[in-house]
Amino acid sequence: MFLQVFLFYFLPVLFVSVLLNLSRWFELRLQDILVLSNGTTVEIDTSAADYSATNHPNGSYVVVTIAGTSLRYNPSYVTYYLHWTILISTGIAPLVALAFLNTRIYFRIKEVQKIRTSTSRYVRVTRRGLKIPGKYNCTFSIRCF
Repeated sequence: MFLQVFLFYFLPVLFVSVLLNLSRWFELRLQDILVLSNGTTVEIDTSAADYSATNHPNGSYVVVTIAGTSLRYNPSYVTYYLHWTILISTGIAPLVALAFLNTRIYFRIKEVQKIRTSTSRYVRVTRRGLKIPGKYNCTFSIRCF
């Protein structure tokens, strides 16, 4: 039972979450900045062969910062992923799903109330649902799906 619930609910949510946020790992990078003794800053190319963390003039130090990559500043990426995809996946889709499910619950409750009022003198309410005594012994229950 637990495995079925895990496979049916948790894995799809995990898969969609990882899929939607995968590109976020490529938005940022670490950048070394050399701060000189007079206060000016110089970006350090860490891939250069002559880079050495100990080869700095007196009074200067290296600061590691987080900088955006070219992907982060790409206009298409910003428009389609950061704006539209996030808006649809975290705003519009949950709102539509919530409205749809609440509407189904509302109509199901109205249906059961209609059955209850039309057969109120013949109906006995039990823990499992509505029992209608007589020739056709049926049980009605509220189900969302």
